[in-house]
Amino acid sequence: MTLASSKRDPLTVALNSSRPFWSLRQAAREMLASGMERPAVLELFEALREAVRHGPRPEQEDVVLDVMDVIEDWAPPHLRLGR
Repeated sequence: MTLASSKRDPLTVALNSSRPFWSLRQAAREMLASGMERPAVLELFEALREAVRHGPRPEQEDVVLDVMDVIEDWAPPHLRLGR
């Protein structure tokens, strides 16, 4: 996924929202609730992370990594998405 080709991608939209962490976390929650497996969700977030790393705002990578930690349950209990 290139940043240019993903401008309308829901994860890119969430990342560029006014509250990127919470928007990305909600997107992950919705993906999991729809039945998507965690490895597949993480794969999408990894693609986003890679695109951001090489894009015009590489500092956004930290937000993506923070949400990936939440997806993996490496987060405080109040942030976890559940199993």
